[in-house]
Amino acid sequence: MAEYQNADLYESYAKALVQKMPELRHVPIGSIVFVENVGKRAEGKPKRRLRLSSLVKPKKKLVKFAMTRKLSPLLAWITGKAYIIEISQDACQNWSREKMQLLVYHQLKHIALDGKLVQHDVEEWGQVAQAIGADWSTTHRTLPDILAPGFDWSKYRAPQITMSEVLQGQEAEAASAVVSGGGS
Repeated sequence: MAEYQNADLYESYAKALVQKMPELRHVPIGSIVFVENVGKRAEGKPKRRLRLSSLVKPKKKLVKFAMTRKLSPLLAWITGKAYIIEISQDACQNWSREKMQLLVYHQLKHIALDGKLVQHDVEEWGQVAQAIGADWSTTHRTLPDILAPGFDWSKYRAPQITMSEVLQGQEAEAASAVVSGGGS
């Protein structure tokens, strides 16, 4: 059985984000349960939960840092909450405060104005990708403190990679594969 603990720190980030970011003002913080999944198997792997999506074999295993879900009607009635934001302690250990704030921001963006859960909207996420980069969750570079006074998405720009840099990187990988005997 999975083990969870209350995630007050993430809730405090969420409250501050909703106050600061106009695009999050509709999010009902009091209706969200914040938990941290701390459960592990004996061999150190995160516990696996049965989900419909786990019945279909994925092509590539993706790491889930967090997820936002609606509670079932029964759980919503019992708890008085509507949503749960679950953070994976195992996947997010050693993350900076800035990266954790961005993760909470990311999860809050899944709650639409009408209360439904939404997938990523390319246009809406454009500001985030432009400001911090599409690789924000895996990058090792310094990320902005989005709760800092004066932070403005429009004034912050992530380092941009040009197509020639991408091609140079691919050429370097291909050359390395040939040298190491991994080429085709």
